[in-house]
Amino acid sequence: MKHKIRFPGPLWPLRKLNDPAPFSLQPASQHRYGIALLILWLLVYLFTALRANAQSAEGLTVGQPVPEIQLRLILNNPSRITRLSDLKGRLVILDFWATWCGGCLAALPKMEALQQKFGNQLQILAVTYEPRAKIEHFFRTRTDDHGRKYHFPTVVEDTVLSRLFPHRFIPHLVWITPDGRVQEITGTEDVNAAGISAALHRQSLQVATKVDMDAERPLFASPQLVLDSSSFYSVFVKGHYPGLGSGTRFRQQDTLVYGRAFTNAYLQEILVNVAYGLFAQQHDVYSTKRLVLWLSHAHRFIRPKKADGSWDTAEEYNYEFRVPLVRRDSLYSDMLSDLNRYSGFEARMEPRLTDCLVLVRTDSTDRMRSRGGPVVNTAFTQHSQFQNCPLRYLVNDMNDDLLTFPQPVLDETGYTGNVDLLVSTRPDLPTLNRELAAYGLQLRPARRRISLFVITEKTPLHP
Repeated sequence: MKHKIRFPGPLWPLRKLNDPAPFSLQPASQHRYGIALLILWLLVYLFTALRANAQSAEGLTVGQPVPEIQLRLILNNPSRITRLSDLKGRLVILDFWATWCGGCLAALPKMEALQQKFGNQLQILAVTYEPRAKIEHFFRTRTDDHGRKYHFPTVVEDTVLSRLFPHRFIPHLVWITPDGRVQEITGTEDVNAAGISAALHRQSLQVATKVDMDAERPLFASPQLVLDSSSFYSVFVKGHYPGLGSGTRFRQQDTLVYGRAFTNAYLQEILVNVAYGLFAQQHDVYSTKRLVLWLSHAHRFIRPKKADGSWDTAEEYNYEFRVPLVRRDSLYSDMLSDLNRYSGFEARMEPRLTDCLVLVRTDSTDRMRSRGGPVVNTAFTQHSQFQNCPLRYLVNDMNDDLLTFPQPVLDETGYTGNVDLLVSTRPDLPTLNRELAAYGLQLRPARRRISLFVITEKTPLHP
């Protein structure tokens, strides 16, 4: 960054004409004295500039004043906010979000309710990097659970606020006091009426400051920890950690997966990912129809919603498991043993005789072979079109549809080429069979011994 240097006046005092000189300097001495003062002034200036640059690069922290900021594009802005200073005198909460962020969307009804409750004492200002057109489409088409559209003011195409408050994960919320200082940085779970009331009365929020971690590193590991392809590593921590976001990551070398990490996840989300891996090793495909639950405390396993519409975080875990690269084939079975040992639940693969639907060919004439072209899979939308797709796309989509096809669907056609198919949207079984007959296919009820993923509850390790 370039800085302009302005000298507001002379570098040393100049006496008026006819004033008695308190001391005198020879010309050479005057020159050296001036140079020394200039160097000293430049050192002070450069130190200040470098310190300001470092602060800008790291972002503002709790307790620091927020500088004057021009806000360029704000949607839903009836108050005509153009600067953060326009909101002085109110508690401001900057809510960094995106349309793809499930946790952000789940918290929107709560945010709007809090804004309505506190009125002009509070301003929740949403901030996103996403383009204006995308957010305008969101406001036109998305509603809450009661069919009401959202109206919160949103800064779009942001580049300024995200530099001032850098973060890795969203939701990311910055609390700014009425006099313009950063009070706290949190996740959405800490934004509630009690916290806002405390902030308005200049009281401490009694929450942990959100500090984002590098989730590409081993979870919760010291920066000095170095893992290589022969390392084994496991960490299993209960509790929500806002600095990690929510989701899963693969630990891999090229295409070889030797570890998985899950952040702020319920055990259902972790174990389902393990099930996908175990079924794939058997050359099978997991679906919810293969899941059998025997639970007395489902809220500990399946993520519920709170009354305000946001997701409950009470039973979240942060879990990472990695094996040496040479043991990668045992990754998911080793993960299952690890989770069975420590989670309070027990999961297992179990073959059972089960009512199914099997897809078979009715004759040897090939009436479904693809003619090529781009891959199209509209999967039970207006019309289910499968163009230049493997037949398993149809089977997988039927397995994802619990209402129309409650039984597991198995492919017993033996067909290996790509197909072109067109069927109705969510048809009943007789209708679908009439349409599949044109391609020499039929779905038939049958009983087959297939693998199921069975989860039972043990004595909980955590109260």
